[in-house]
Amino acid sequence: MDAPAPADPAILTRRHLLQGLAGLGGLALLPVLGACGAAAPTATPAPAVGAPATTSAAGSPTAAPAASGGKAATLTFWVISSFTATPDAPLFKAAQQYGAAHPGVQVKVESASPTTFRDKLVTAVKGGQGPDIASVDSAWVAGLAAAGVLAPLGDRFAAVADEFFLGPAQTGAYLGKQYAAPWYTNNVALFWNKGAFKDADLAAPPTNWQELVDFGKKLTSGDKYGLMLGAKGFGAFLWFPFAWQNGTTLLNADGRQAEFGSPAGQEAWQFYADLYLTDKIVPDALKGATDSWDQVFAPFIQEKAAMMLTGDWGIQPVRQGNPKLDFGIAPLPKGKEAATVIGGYDLAIPATSKNVDAAWDFIRWLTAQEQEGVLQAYKRIQARKDIVDSAYAKQDPLIEVFIDQSAAGRARATVPQWDEIENTILADAWDSVILGQSKPADALNKAVQQTNDLLKQ
Repeated sequence: MDAPAPADPAILTRRHLLQGLAGLGGLALLPVLGACGAAAPTATPAPAVGAPATTSAAGSPTAAPAASGGKAATLTFWVISSFTATPDAPLFKAAQQYGAAHPGVQVKVESASPTTFRDKLVTAVKGGQGPDIASVDSAWVAGLAAAGVLAPLGDRFAAVADEFFLGPAQTGAYLGKQYAAPWYTNNVALFWNKGAFKDADLAAPPTNWQELVDFGKKLTSGDKYGLMLGAKGFGAFLWFPFAWQNGTTLLNADGRQAEFGSPAGQEAWQFYADLYLTDKIVPDALKGATDSWDQVFAPFIQEKAAMMLTGDWGIQPVRQGNPKLDFGIAPLPKGKEAATVIGGYDLAIPATSKNVDAAWDFIRWLTAQEQEGVLQAYKRIQARKDIVDSAYAKQDPLIEVFIDQSAAGRARATVPQWDEIENTILADAWDSVILGQSKPADALNKAVQQTNDLLKQ
């Protein structure tokens, strides 16, 4: 999913905002909103698309990177509107700082709504236009690369790949080529109600699958439950960590066959389904969590569920929805190995850019450790390994959990069809289970066959 706005959460839809990639033949749809939070609008209107950075910051002049053709470059950088909520937003300041340090180079930051951004980018590039740099949801990269919208980075990224967490780096790859560099990342962890745990004589959050069940049962009584999950694509998305933790993968190495239905995958799927079906630690409210993360958050905020699985995009909604709630965040309970699912935004160069070298220089600059303050000003997490040892990681114990867990983050499959697999095939399989229409094993087997049929097309 897209990442949340820096301060103001939004209702995060998963399926009704999906739109086709115009003129791309049978290419599968990509998510406008993926599964890592949502790029939410803020209370302050964003500057109009095309508005350049207007706030300056200090910088030391260095030699300007050469644009294609050897001329000075004007770089256009497209981002979602949550990065440009005010005229003095941190990204505007960063653009001015880069320009001050690179004479002859101007970076113009332009924004668009997250619901229209992808289609706007596709339309522009297919028409021979578009920006020099685009910040794209990590779940979009494979489809955009397959459609010819993004230019491969060649050897540029290979030289710096080791600086980034493996999971975020993998989101920028497609068919063995790197099309985007990771910028910021997020992942899923366990939110827990400290007061509810104290009332149940539980001193700490669960650390493994068995404790998740045992603690959930102790926290379940009357109209209060141990854990909140979601339906449709939310349910599918939150199952991925369980699959990985049990030793399975989603697709095989060449992306042509489903692997999530392996014996290890079936075991993880059954365990996940039993949290609701057999253990009964999940409320029926999960069936209504179909269109937004807010629906997943509600029972936790209302103290009807003592735990929930979600990402850092859930912090602000909880704080705003129930300011008195004393809650903590812990790593996901561990199976055979630690794993969590990641999302975030990558930086890519569209195929129509005429300033490839200068564009890469800006990407390299913006993703460097020295610019970590840009994302920190938005309360977001840089996708670099060294974020773990930074002062920022120690400032907020809630954010620190997500940072520490970043190394265990894994990317979803990078194939153009993945959105349909996640948000239709697996989503429907999960719904058929929680609605009592299918046995878990039968539902997952059906999803495997549907996935394999789709990948053959």
